[in-house]
Amino acid sequence: MSNSNHGIPEIPQEYLNGCKLVTNRYELIKKIAVKNKIVTEIGVAFGDFSQYLINVLKPKKFIAIDTFDLHDIESVWGISTKDKFEGLTHIEWYKKRFEKYIKKNQFEIKRGFSWEAILDFPDNYFDIVYLDAEHTYESVKNDLSAIKSKIKRKGILILNDYTLYDPYLKVPYGVIKAANEFIIHHKCKVIFFAFERNMFCDMAIRV
Repeated sequence: MSNSNHGIPEIPQEYLNGCKLVTNRYELIKKIAVKNKIVTEIGVAFGDFSQYLINVLKPKKFIAIDTFDLHDIESVWGISTKDKFEGLTHIEWYKKRFEKYIKKNQFEIKRGFSWEAILDFPDNYFDIVYLDAEHTYESVKNDLSAIKSKIKRKGILILNDYTLYDPYLKVPYGVIKAANEFIIHHKCKVIFFAFERNMFCDMAIRV
């Protein structure tokens, strides 16, 4: 019972007991609904979900981690990056979007590869981590390894795109394998599962 298809280990039932099913990641964040915490989103793209996290969780501090290189790509999700960023670089545009929070010292931007950038923060620092960076197995594994010492005990880690394959980009994802291995190794409790309609699911675990 330890392995299923693609060499993915099966999460034992004891780690799933009490898990609540929600319809999407927005409902998942509403259910978490803890305020005044230190929150990081790893992989922020245009910042739409960053804004949602801020609106719902009202964090004491929000840290945005990304490579901020989308200006080097002609389009993302069918959107022209030249038009979207209004002639600015990705990071310049993102800073402009969240300027009011930055001025209040409630918002920090960290540029770099996710698993390297995470390690620049103190141990036991983050209350909530939303992970939406590279989705290859090795990348997710590296991210989770870095996050483990940086998230507080009983902190909440949310994994985006808990799926095997992206039918739009036609690429396999390694999120499930890396996440399941992490959950089993560290005996994490799965607390929410967002059953997204296109199967780009989210999973929240208590670390």
